[in-house]
This record gives sequence, C-alpha cells and structure tokens, in this order.
Amino acid sequence: MYKTSMKSIKKQVILPKGVKICKKQNKLAILTDSNSTIYLTIPQKIELKKQEKHLFLIGDIASKNLLFSFYFFFCNILAGASRPFIARLSLKGIGYKAAKLNENTLELKLGYSHTSVHKINPFIIPYVYKSNIIELRTTFKDKIGSEAASLQKLRKPDCYKGKGILYKGEKISLKVGKKV
Repeated sequence: MYKTSMKSIKKQVILPKGVKICKKQNKLAILTDSNSTIYLTIPQKIELKKQEKHLFLIGDIASKNLLFSFYFFFCNILAGASRPFIARLSLKGIGYKAAKLNENTLELKLGYSHTSVHKINPFIIPYVYKSNIIELRTTFKDKIGSEAASLQKLRKPDCYKGKGILYKGEKISLKVGKKV
C-alpha cells in the first residue's frame, strides 16, 4: 500500500493468469479460463484503474474501511477464480452416508430415523466420494465456510464417541465417559 496524495489511498492487485477483467460503469465482470463469469458491483467511493496485469483500487481516506474490505473481498474472488476454494467433510459413524440427489441437493443418513435432505447454495458445487466424504467447491471463500458449518450442524462431532460430520483431517480428542 502506498498513498497517492494526502487524501487518497491506492491498493494494487496483480491479476492471476487466465483471469480477465471487464469494467462498465460500476459493474465489474471477472472472466476465467473455465468460461465462468463473476459479476461484482463496485462501491461508488472506490475507483478502479487498470494497467496491463495490475489493477489499482483508489479511494479517499474517509472511505478507508470500505476500500480495505472491498480489496480483501476482491482478492479472495480472484484467488477463487484462478483456483477454487475446497472444503472436505467426512462422515464418521456407523451407517452415516451421503448421496447427491441433484445438482445442489444432498441426501444425508446421519443415524436419525429419517434421512436429511440439505439444499446447497447455488454458488457451491458438491461432490460425494465413497458415500462418506463430501467435497464443496466454489470461487467464494465466505460462502464455503458458512455452508460447511451448516452441514456440520446437522450432526455435530461427538466428543465421547468420535462420531459426526468432521472436516477432513480434523481429530477429536475423546473424553473419558462416566466411571462406575
């Protein structure tokens, strides 16, 4: 970060390979190699300037918080556009299974008397491997964390038995049960 004058702040963003940006008024289109397009609305107090593979976000000191928030949000979207964010969840427990019903719906058997049907955010693509591993992919970093947490709420990890929906590689330290 460096200052352009006494009253403005300038942040530099380096565009990753395979990502193109088109700007029309306050709208920004991010085009990726996989032919997907992400549309963003630029806040009115932020100005964008493009030079070759660099993009500059310029804002005044009064809108410093807005500039930094948009800068980090924009950097996360660019990172997700070049390589998607992935969250892997594993189902641990006897009879715990997952199946993909359609594009954005999962059917989960989690030890209850009924199956749970969970709708996934349309920006997230779910994959099911071996009926006990769920993988979520998206270009939006904030959406993947909230979706993984909402899936985990369906069957929280049990610290006494080690069962539940866990992040891949997560280990639970088991507590000792009641002694007789």
